[in-house]
Amino acid sequence: MLLPENKEMIKRKIKVRILGNEKYKGTKPFSYKEFEYRYVNIESEATTSMFGDYIAIHLIKDKPIIILLKNKDIAQSYKNYFDYLWKISKK
Repeated sequence: MLLPENKEMIKRKIKVRILGNEKYKGTKPFSYKEFEYRYVNIESEATTSMFGDYIAIHLIKDKPIIILLKNKDIAQSYKNYFDYLWKISKK
């Protein structure tokens, strides 16, 4: 079953690239054929989403927290970091 937000991204043909830990390869969150995935061996409890000038940092544990930042320079810095990891990651 698709999450509503994933359905919307697919419907709008939004390009989605996801970096994740190799141990999650093949699991449900990494199974949308419309998304592009790559894998790195980094352990992290936090995830990050980037869109436009926004960065959302998520920590889903005992007490979930999401930090939303809107800053063009920070967003570009995160995008540069993501692009670097994307280049060195495994398919």
